[in-house]
Amino acid sequence: MSHLRRAYLALALLGALPPLYRFLRLASGHDLQMLNWAWPRGPFGADFVMLGLVLALWCGAEVAVRRNWEALTAIPVLILFGPGAALPLYLFLRTRPPRDSV
Repeated sequence: MSHLRRAYLALALLGALPPLYRFLRLASGHDLQMLNWAWPRGPFGADFVMLGLVLALWCGAEVAVRRNWEALTAIPVLILFGPGAALPLYLFLRTRPPRDSV
């Protein structure tokens, strides 16, 4: 595995940590005010949502062209953890070396 692919994988795992932490705090009964974080707000809220939509569209278009069906796993990650985890995961899956065809 190349250094670039390892960096993508590490960034995907790091991007999944904040939403996972918020979920675990909610599941344990702490900080019910965190439910207000369900929809992105503030000056970057619309950009966050637009990034997710563009990433899902890009992933679907690339899969249609390259037939890399494994890359579709980035869409559920996008929904569950957000673009911070989905984009590096998608790039990790996209930069996989081609399989030898027999």
